[in-house]
Amino acid sequence: MGRIGVFLCDCPFSPLNKTDVEELLVAVRRSPEVAYAGLHPDICLSPAPEKVAGVIAENGLEAAVFTSCSSSLHKDAFASLTSAAGLAPNQFEVVDFSELIDGKEAAESLIEAVEHLAAESTAARPAFEASLPITRRALIIGGGVAGIQAALDIADAGYEVYLVERNSSIGGHMLQYAEVFPTLDCPQCIMTPKMVEVGQHPNIKLRTYSEVEQVSGQVGNFTVRIRRKAAYVDWTKCTGCGECAGVCPVEVYSEYERGIAAQKAIYKPFGQAVPAVFTVEKSGISPCRIACPAGVNAQGYIALISKGKFQEALELVRQTMPFAGVIGRVCTHRCETDCERKNVDEPMSIRNLKRFIADYELKAGREKAVPVEKTKEEKIAVLGSGPAGLACAYDLVRKGYPVTVFEAMPMTGGLLRYGIPEYRLPKDVLDNEIDYIRELGVEIKTNSPVRDLKQLFTSGYQAVFLGTGAWVSQKVGISGENTPGVMHAIDFLKRVNSGEKISLGQR
Repeated sequence: MGRIGVFLCDCPFSPLNKTDVEELLVAVRRSPEVAYAGLHPDICLSPAPEKVAGVIAENGLEAAVFTSCSSSLHKDAFASLTSAAGLAPNQFEVVDFSELIDGKEAAESLIEAVEHLAAESTAARPAFEASLPITRRALIIGGGVAGIQAALDIADAGYEVYLVERNSSIGGHMLQYAEVFPTLDCPQCIMTPKMVEVGQHPNIKLRTYSEVEQVSGQVGNFTVRIRRKAAYVDWTKCTGCGECAGVCPVEVYSEYERGIAAQKAIYKPFGQAVPAVFTVEKSGISPCRIACPAGVNAQGYIALISKGKFQEALELVRQTMPFAGVIGRVCTHRCETDCERKNVDEPMSIRNLKRFIADYELKAGREKAVPVEKTKEEKIAVLGSGPAGLACAYDLVRKGYPVTVFEAMPMTGGLLRYGIPEYRLPKDVLDNEIDYIRELGVEIKTNSPVRDLKQLFTSGYQAVFLGTGAWVSQKVGISGENTPGVMHAIDFLKRVNSGEKISLGQR
């Protein structure tokens, strides 16, 4: 913007003499932004709206600067003058000469105001007063002592208040102190009644375990997006009784106690928490679970084992896969390689612990599994009863699908049975886990090779899973390895595990 007008007041109360005023006019007119600069005696004492409006219109002024001996006293009068001329409140400024020493200092202040107004007017549109409806509600971010008191004050005045707190309870850090200055009072004694009052106040809406993600709008009409974190507990049903924490086997760092004491994975921060509900705070996925190809929750079942809950630990493993006894013996245990405990002393024996709970059930006697209700109509065929085929059937039957497994061999298990020696994987362990899958409702047909997939579809199956196994041995790549009498690993193991007598020749 380059058309600014300067209106110099020359009333009897002006601190500048006539010479200063003349020099000031000359200095201001040199500014390229100034299109008009004039002397207006008594403009503060006897405002003339028509005269000022005429000057503004005649010179095409887009902003105005007024001088005064007291800006606080005359600013409203100058605002009325510019408003009558059609200028917006952000298109004029008042320069106060009351504390200026000489004309030079006055000129510097006046030119600075001109340049500032020019820059501001170029960057922003003219602002005019407007009447807009407002939302008579307040949002307070932070449920500490300041937020709680502010919420109560506003709510008591009759306004609706939303109090947002990122933790699961209001109260803030004040509750963590033993005493507060200057009276050395008990923080809990001060805060607890206020917290209860906030929780019961009809005008206060609590949004705990939540964070503000976005704020838009303007004063009186803000739009706020609040994200509530997953608590993994239905707060509408939680009574705060604490029975869940009593049986939870997992202990974690307590933020409220600052590590002095541990808390359960499902917790209420402290006894007087408001709201009095429990929360599970998940911090991501553990390295051992990420490393596991099956995604077994090792942390969970180890915690249950530590509390003597062996059956519950096994059920947790079975939420992911059915082969606790098998994997507890033959797994390459990548989880132990990535176990964080190795940074302290040595990794947890994750595989052996899995084997322990499976053997415990086998020794104690497993109860027969309850068949899963068939809730789906689509029949699914699985070809092959090895680990892939059985795992697929296990997952599908738990989702309510009718599943049939077709196995070409006389016995189920695939390479688990025919590719692993007895001393490494006892057959009673494998049979127990296959029986568990069968008891859930999976139909398994042995000696049933499938040679035509079309026949399965014509028989009513809607989908087919191929889990035929990797029955071809890896070759070494040396001369003579295909000589008659040379047996490769998988071929040898299959024949031995099938009960075939193997002649090893002359040794």
